[in-house]
Amino acid sequence: MKRMMLCFATVLLLSSCGQTQPETDTATLQQTQFIQAARAPAEDLNLPDRFAGSWQSQDGRITVLADAEITTNQGTSLPAALVQRRRLTQEDLDLLLAAFAKGNPCYRDGIFTKQDYQEHIDRMRQYYEENGMDETEKSNIKNLEKEMRATPEERPVVDTYWIDEGMQCPVFYAQTKAGGMDWEFDIKDNGTTMASVNVYRKTYGSFGMSRLELEGVASIDGIDQPEQHITAEEAQTIGDALMEQLNLEYMVCDDIRQGLNGAQLLYYVPTVQGVRLSCIPVPRRKDDGTFWPTVNYLDATADETGNPDDIVWSDEKIQMEIGTDGILSFRWEMPCQVTEIITDNASLMPFDEIAGIVGLMLPEALSGSLSRQTVTIHRADLTLMRIRDKGTTTGRVVPVWDFWGSADEGFDQVLLTLNAVDGSVIHRAFGY
Repeated sequence: MKRMMLCFATVLLLSSCGQTQPETDTATLQQTQFIQAARAPAEDLNLPDRFAGSWQSQDGRITVLADAEITTNQGTSLPAALVQRRRLTQEDLDLLLAAFAKGNPCYRDGIFTKQDYQEHIDRMRQYYEENGMDETEKSNIKNLEKEMRATPEERPVVDTYWIDEGMQCPVFYAQTKAGGMDWEFDIKDNGTTMASVNVYRKTYGSFGMSRLELEGVASIDGIDQPEQHITAEEAQTIGDALMEQLNLEYMVCDDIRQGLNGAQLLYYVPTVQGVRLSCIPVPRRKDDGTFWPTVNYLDATADETGNPDDIVWSDEKIQMEIGTDGILSFRWEMPCQVTEIITDNASLMPFDEIAGIVGLMLPEALSGSLSRQTVTIHRADLTLMRIRDKGTTTGRVVPVWDFWGSADEGFDQVLLTLNAVDGSVIHRAFGY
C-alpha cells in the first residue's frame, strides 16, 4: 500500500512540473492520503545499526556516500496531527502583561504628549536661534504649538489591542516600567502572514539576529551593556518558568547558544503529544569564511523561485535572550494549534524503502545546485515536522527523516528530508 502511495506521489510530483493544479484540491487529496497512510497498521521499521551506501547522479558530477548514525532520540512511536495557524488573543495579551508588566500600567506608544511636543519645539527654537529663522519656519513652530494644545498630558494607559489604521490589524505598542526596568511591547497579528510578539528591555534593544553582528561590542545604541554571567541550565530554568506562566507548556527548549556579552539565546519549539518539532540550525558565515557562534534557523519562510507562495506561514517558535538578572528579550511568532490528533503512533515506512528513496532522489537534487564533488551523509534523524498546504495556513505534523551531511558550504546541514509515513520529499525551507 505504501509503495503504491509513493509511486502515486512521484507521478503527481513529476506531472505537476508541466501543469497547474488547484492548490486546495491537491492539498485535500494529499491530506486524505496521508491520514490513510498514517493510520494504517504499523510495519516493522527494520532499522539497521547504520545507514550505509553510495550513489551517483546521472551526469556523474555528484557522488553521495553514507556511513551514517541512525538517531531516534524521540522514539519510533511518533504522532501525526492536523494543525492550523491561530490568532493572538486577549488572553495571550493578559498573560504577557502579567508576566512582564507585573500589574504596572502600560502607556501606549505612538501618542505624543504635550511634553513631547514642547521638547521638540524647544529644540527647533534653539536650532533657529543659532542658524536663523525665516517666515516658513516661524509658521512651522506655530502649527506645532496649535497641535500641542490638542494632545494629552500623558500617554493613554492601555491593556487591550487596537486596530492600526495603516496595517488594518490588531496591534499593541506600549511601554511600561517593572522591576526597575523599562519594557517595550510590539505585538501585531494580521491574520495571515504575520503574528509576532516582541517584548524587550528598552536599554537592551529589540531582539534581532542582525544585532548580534555586534559581537564583541560593549554597547547597543550607545548604551553600555554589562557582561552577562549565566549558564545555559540557569537560563533554561528561567525560560521554562516563563512558558508555564504564559500557559505555553507545549513549547520546549530545543537549542541554546551564547549571545552578546555572555547572554544565553534560547530557541523554543512546539510539541505534539509531548514530542518536539525539532529546529534546524543554519550556521552563519562571516566575510572571512569563519562562522559566528550564533545561528539562524530554517522556519519555512522561503518561496519557490518563479512560483511564490501567496501566504507565508512560518513555523511557530519562541526566541529569548536571558542574562544574569533575567529575561532581556522575548519573541514569539506565528502561534499554531492542533485541530486533530490523527494518530498517536503513525505507521512509518520500513527504513530500507526510505534508504532507496534517498539513493534515488538525493544525487539528482544536489546535482542541480552543487559543482562536481563528493557529499557525505553522517546522520539520519527521525523527528517531527510541520508541513503546510501551499497557499494556506493549515497543515500537518508528520514524522520525517532528516539526512544530515556536509557539502561544499563547509558545515553540517540537512541535505534531504523525507516524510517518514509516505516517503515524499519535503523542502525544509519551504515547509512543504
